[in-house]
Amino acid sequence: MGNVLPLFDPSSETLMFEGQMWDINDNRIFNARFEKYLNAPPANDKEDQAYRSTMELIRQTLSPHNKAKGGRVDLNGAVALLEKASTFRQDGRMSESIANAVYRIWLARKQGRELEMANERLRRVRSDTVRNAELSSRPNMLRPGNSSQGAGGAAAQPQADRAEDMVGRLSAAGEYATRYAEIQAKITANEGVMAVSELESKLEFQGLMVQFFVQRRFEHVIAAARIYTEFYNDGGGRLQFKEGSDASNMFKDVAGFDPTVTSLDSLANEAIQDTAQAIEAFNFLIEKGERASASKRLMEAFVLGEFLPPVQTVELEKKQSILEFVRAYNQMLSSLEVKDYALAEEKVNAMRGLAQDFDHSKPLAAINTARLTSNMHVQTAINEGLRGNEQAYKENIAAATQIWPTNPELKTAFDSMAKQGNRQIQTINDLDRLIATRSFRQINTDKGRYIAAVVDDPKRQEALNEIITNITTIDISIQQARKLAEVGNTYGAWETVEEAFKEFPDDPPLSKARSDYATEVASFVSALKRAEELEDRGQTGAGLAWYLKSRQMYPASSYAAAGIKRLVDKSLPEQAPVTQP
Repeated sequence: MGNVLPLFDPSSETLMFEGQMWDINDNRIFNARFEKYLNAPPANDKEDQAYRSTMELIRQTLSPHNKAKGGRVDLNGAVALLEKASTFRQDGRMSESIANAVYRIWLARKQGRELEMANERLRRVRSDTVRNAELSSRPNMLRPGNSSQGAGGAAAQPQADRAEDMVGRLSAAGEYATRYAEIQAKITANEGVMAVSELESKLEFQGLMVQFFVQRRFEHVIAAARIYTEFYNDGGGRLQFKEGSDASNMFKDVAGFDPTVTSLDSLANEAIQDTAQAIEAFNFLIEKGERASASKRLMEAFVLGEFLPPVQTVELEKKQSILEFVRAYNQMLSSLEVKDYALAEEKVNAMRGLAQDFDHSKPLAAINTARLTSNMHVQTAINEGLRGNEQAYKENIAAATQIWPTNPELKTAFDSMAKQGNRQIQTINDLDRLIATRSFRQINTDKGRYIAAVVDDPKRQEALNEIITNITTIDISIQQARKLAEVGNTYGAWETVEEAFKEFPDDPPLSKARSDYATEVASFVSALKRAEELEDRGQTGAGLAWYLKSRQMYPASSYAAAGIKRLVDKSLPEQAPVTQP
């Protein structure tokens, strides 16, 4: 567990997979996917039940204890059921992929039988060629003198006839040798084609099983593994990976063993069992009102077996009962990240009311430690300011602001320095100058000094708070884009910074991030810009085509979706109201 199967650690809120640790609370994509799951109704309609029944029939049909077939695996029946399962939306055509792989194995073996029959014919021709070559090497008994069996017969044959007979036999032998070599080459080539065809279909089937395993489609892994063993008997079905590939590293280097089809089957069954146990624990904890532990158990089951029936059939009421807690928990983490300790404490108290088993000691300890440390820096700043140590005053104010930007004790620090009016005036002048030149980043860098300077100036305080809030918003957008880019979603990263850039076009780091991501997805950006230009010109059809092209590049594009909706709404006339006769 944790090497080839995902392992969730509830104590640290981390997921171990392929030997690496992942913080699921710091994963925007996972949180969004899990929250979508919590809002989804259970998969219990007739179609869902029919799909699960079909998958169970597949498992029974492929079982060596299949009573309907006298304890034999019904491979043809299983393939027919796979085709049926692929028609359900829940399957995502994965069963069809298995059926197609089986069909390709059948084709490969049919081709092999045909080539073997061809080789058998070639072998008979080869035997005839050898026999004819042997006959051609004997003297021609029909020539005069060769018919005599006495010693005088050979002597009676003219010298020219003997030479001509020898040349004829050598020529025939050469032709038969060439023919023999051609036949043998064809046999060898056919045998090579048979071996390659068998190996290709085998490796393709192995790759399909590994793909299902990585996608956590464990029911399909089991079906594919059992079908594989019906076709191949190769010592447990050892998987063959390219040396140094990701799949090889995942199983061999991390797990420490060479995987087999049997081990994949076993691991898939273990994952199904672990998921079912996690859901059982979730149901038990929900009944006890322990929402914090229940949310962890459900998250563990979701990470491991998102597509398995126990996860898909959880009642909506139970999922909704932990949705509020999960949202509050995520908001608390976001508040701690941006150092808004007042909001973080509010969410901690809310979670204490929602879940009796919520351990509030760790977040409250972090909040109180940050507040205490910030207040200590404020007090030190006051003392240093009174001593006239301006450098130490700035350093401690900056440290206090860095730890807790909204610390109300910062006003106390300013009050203690009120007598130093010239410093305040200079600070305000600097602030006005930086605002006039739109040097907002520089203001944010030294925000502690400006916060203390404008504490009694509501107008400047409002402007300063807006600047700090805007920079924080920009930094969050850049951070979100960076995380999306790290998981390979550069398109989403560009759209994130593009949305922020429309509101804050003068921020240098944001402009640089926008330029960097635009370079990586240049064709996508170009298509969007072209679509917008055509839309502005009123060329609806051409604009819609470019928006559709953009969505092909990035199906989750919000820009492409919005553009398509605008143009479709513009193109389709409103339906006239129906008049009652």
